[in-house]
Amino acid sequence: MDPLSALAIATTAVQFIDFSLKTLEICRQIQNDADSATIRNKEIEEAARGVKDFEKQLISSQRQEVPEGMVEIFKKCAVTADELQRLLEHVRGAGKNLSKVKAVYRAVIERTAIEKLENTLKLHQEDLDRRILQDIWIRTDLQQMEQRKSFDDLRAHNTNVERWFSMLLERQQELSTVTQTGFDAIEQKRRRDKFLQSLYFPEIDTRRNNITETDEGTFEWLFDMNGKKERKWADFGEWLRNDGPLYWICGKAGAGKSTLMAHIADDSRTEERLKVWSRDCPLYMLSFYFWRPGSELQTSTVGLLRGLLHQLCKAMPAAVEVVMRGLDIQVECIPTWTIKLLRPAIIAAISAASGARFCFFIDGLDEYVGRYYDVLQVISALSDLGNVKCCVSSRPEIEIMRKLAKFPRLQLQDLNYDDICSFVAQTLPDEELPGSDNSSLRLSIVDRAEGVFLWAALVAAAVLRGAIAGDDDAVLRKRIEQAPQILESLFEDMFQKIDELHRESLAFYLRCVDAFRGKTSSCPLVRAMTSIAVITAAKMPVDEDVGTYGSFVRLCERTETQIIAQSAGLLQIQSNIWQTGLAPSAWLEAEDHYVNSAAAGDKDAVSEDGRFHSWSAPRRRTGHTHIEHSSPLYYEARGVGWVHRSAYDFVFHSGKVSLFDYPGAQLAAVRRSIWLGAFKYLLAAPSHGGVDPSHHHGTLTAHRVYALIASTSGSLATDPLATYNVLDEIYRYIAWVEPEELLYERNLLYPISNRDLSLCRATLFWIACVSSLGPYTTYFSDRSDILLNDPAGDVFRASFAAYSITDAFSEGRSHTLGTLARSAIDIALRLVDTVGTRLKASSRPSQGLLVFGGGVVRLRSRLIERGD
Repeated sequence: MDPLSALAIATTAVQFIDFSLKTLEICRQIQNDADSATIRNKEIEEAARGVKDFEKQLISSQRQEVPEGMVEIFKKCAVTADELQRLLEHVRGAGKNLSKVKAVYRAVIERTAIEKLENTLKLHQEDLDRRILQDIWIRTDLQQMEQRKSFDDLRAHNTNVERWFSMLLERQQELSTVTQTGFDAIEQKRRRDKFLQSLYFPEIDTRRNNITETDEGTFEWLFDMNGKKERKWADFGEWLRNDGPLYWICGKAGAGKSTLMAHIADDSRTEERLKVWSRDCPLYMLSFYFWRPGSELQTSTVGLLRGLLHQLCKAMPAAVEVVMRGLDIQVECIPTWTIKLLRPAIIAAISAASGARFCFFIDGLDEYVGRYYDVLQVISALSDLGNVKCCVSSRPEIEIMRKLAKFPRLQLQDLNYDDICSFVAQTLPDEELPGSDNSSLRLSIVDRAEGVFLWAALVAAAVLRGAIAGDDDAVLRKRIEQAPQILESLFEDMFQKIDELHRESLAFYLRCVDAFRGKTSSCPLVRAMTSIAVITAAKMPVDEDVGTYGSFVRLCERTETQIIAQSAGLLQIQSNIWQTGLAPSAWLEAEDHYVNSAAAGDKDAVSEDGRFHSWSAPRRRTGHTHIEHSSPLYYEARGVGWVHRSAYDFVFHSGKVSLFDYPGAQLAAVRRSIWLGAFKYLLAAPSHGGVDPSHHHGTLTAHRVYALIASTSGSLATDPLATYNVLDEIYRYIAWVEPEELLYERNLLYPISNRDLSLCRATLFWIACVSSLGPYTTYFSDRSDILLNDPAGDVFRASFAAYSITDAFSEGRSHTLGTLARSAIDIALRLVDTVGTRLKASSRPSQGLLVFGGGVVRLRSRLIERGD
């Protein structure tokens, strides 16, 4: 109990005792003054009732915490109060008509009892006062102790609160730091991805991916450490371990240099020996493969440096910031990459990573288009940096030999004898040959090959075909003896033996491979135009559609067989550049699929004679995988390519091939056939969404559309009518096909309406035309009536303006943009003022406006650079 509560109880008790004493005093007054007896009796009676009330209060007070001693005193007070009340009633004569005389008499008679009660109450009062003071003292002391303890607890609690608050602030600061670090990391990743995307080109790994893998045991002599083979070359393993800056792998055409380079780059022993040179420093192995039949970037210094820098920055993300700071490049305004930018960029990145070591594997210097001196100067500058080694390969061209003769090297044709023996033995096993001395027959091929792997492969294949056809051992040996030993002569000999009936189709296949050469640098999907699927559709009669998927696949099988059998070994089947999205696994993993109803076998979509017209057969969306519907994708993932660069040279530069006089083999005619075939296939081919082949999002349908548009680049000048027809048909197609099949709604940033989807697909067409054909093509002016009414016109003009300025700056002619470009700039600037209003008015911004916003950003960036 707290002191204040105890004091209240004690005060009640004291009041009770004081009142009792006052009552006794009244009794004395009655005794001394008989006249006032009646009045006093009334006061005593009221006092007695008050005593009883006090008694009730005392009883009630015991519910609280009252010390045990006080309770006993309270009980005694109650007893005394009862006795006093009875005595007073007797003196008053309660319930009787008592005279004053008797009242006084009774008071006198009861005087002793009254005095005794007085003394008892006084003793109770003294005892109660003492106990009250003692209890108040104890309780006050305890209260002070409790308060002191409470204050101590409160102080400790406050200390804990302060500590917790301090910890909370620290955690908040840590969280802020982590959050900011996270945002910084996201921004840095966005910058890196944007930078890497600017360096990337789709053919960056094409040549490497199409190099045949070696059989186990091939090229083992390269790492020969036991001296089992007489060494006729500068020790390659030792060069990997020492500080030598450059090693040259030299060899004849077809000797297998590219195969060896790919083998070296992939062999774990290469990295093991390089780590001896790098010691404890990080080691990075990068590679590039020149390819003359390929695109411009596969044959140039710009392609070389872009390929190497892309790999370097991907392996070392910090190098991106180094390059961007060193060249003062803004991520939103990355310039067109030129040799003037790329050379200091890669040198800056390598120099900044002085604690790292780099080994570059560069294949096919002789396939570089231009002065060899230029590419050799770049390689020399890289190898002189001190932390770089370069392993290069080439034919023994005079200009290359002069520059590289001083470095350690090997000549492949002198070292691959055993490897050719092993290959020929696997190609011509005993069970395939009719003779008894097959070993000597195989050795005759190896000996005559003189280190040219390709020659041995071609002749062995010819012998195998002869054996299958029933040639005896003598005829097979005669075939080997009559085969020209010079590779070009061998090609000519094989070419001359082609059946006359097959020459026209061969000319068509050869032209198909070269029809769009050089265009793949502008579009990652143009190689899809020379897929087996498209070539098969191109060979079909003009008025005939693809048919059902099953029948079309059988036609594709026949086309592939014909190409291999009729190409005289000049062509080979290889994987397509975007085959990832065409694999069966991609089809099974996709959520939505699109098929042509008739091609998929819907009976209602096929006419009575079993034929259908693609335009009248609707495409439909299905959530079912139906793996059989994906069968044409296998042949879309397989394309046609040159077996070797020497085959390409023989066909187009030897002057010994006159196949292209056939009307159907003219370049323009072949392009028209391929465009028609690609469009037929587009109408019928299965598609799915959610794929990412070649770093592009969307559906397979969208990729095919883009490939068709990009394939028309460069054809406007030579064949404008056919080019216009193709573009117009594509424009018609995107208005016919369902919007989500082009755009794949699951990939869009916002859910959008059908009207906005239509806007998006129109936008896709016009922007693809700008990026593929350039901003100055006559197609836009000749189709101005369509552009004025097209809902995507605003977006197109903004992107067109941005592209115009970018193109002008990259060409160094910003002062001569031309009337068309300046007009487009003015239009786009006016649209800048209105696009904000349109975005605010829309609760769900359309994809078209988002695309437009990107065009405006690029436009403004260029205008800032331009100073406008």
